[in-house]
This record gives sequence, C-alpha cells and structure tokens, in this order.
Amino acid sequence: MIAGIITFQLQKQQAIDLTALSDFMKTNTRKNDYVLVYPYAPMLYFILERKNPTKDPIYHQRTWHFYDDSIILNDMKQKNVKYIIAVGDYKFDADLSRFIQKQKIVFSSPNYLVYKIIDWK
Repeated sequence: MIAGIITFQLQKQQAIDLTALSDFMKTNTRKNDYVLVYPYAPMLYFILERKNPTKDPIYHQRTWHFYDDSIILNDMKQKNVKYIIAVGDYKFDADLSRFIQKQKIVFSSPNYLVYKIIDWK
C-alpha cells in the first residue's frame, strides 16, 4: 500500500465487469447511497463507495437466518435502497432472494446483475 492507495489484482473479465459496474453506480447513485450486495461480495461496498443498508455483510445460505429476511427488507425500505447488486448464485429458497428476482434488471455483466427496486411487495 502506497500513501492510502489500495491495489488488488483481478482477471481481465473481472476488471472489465467491475469498471462497468462502477460506471453504472456512479451514473445512477451518489457516493454513500445505500445499495444491497447479495449474497456475498462485501468488498463492493468499499470499492463502489456505497453503504450497506443492513447489519449483515453477507447472506450465505449456510449461515443465514431466514427470519432475518423481513428485517433486511424493512431496513432497505427505510433507507430508500434503489439498487441491489447480485453476485454469483443468488437464487435461493428465501424471501429476500424471491424479492430480488421480482425486480427489474438494469445492468448485466458476466459477474454482476443490478436490479432496480420497482415493487416493495
């Protein structure tokens, strides 16, 4: 690390996708807006300079308590979350996953999907 600069290495496709995701988020959100990253990529909050609307950094199925889904959804609504970033496998038998799948895909790359929340039901 040099004078506050953090570096990390990515494969070419990952770098292309992350740059495109970053450009999308800069265009459609403001620095420190709340976005949900689901189910597991907490480093994106740091890289994209966006805030996690929940108490949890990950939603891994083996460690997740499904009763928390309603709490997470409520936190997201209270913090006016407009976008959800899905990374990898995100389709599970859980209320939060089903909620995400009902929203509108507004960005797509091999590594990321971004959903815009269009319906809080």
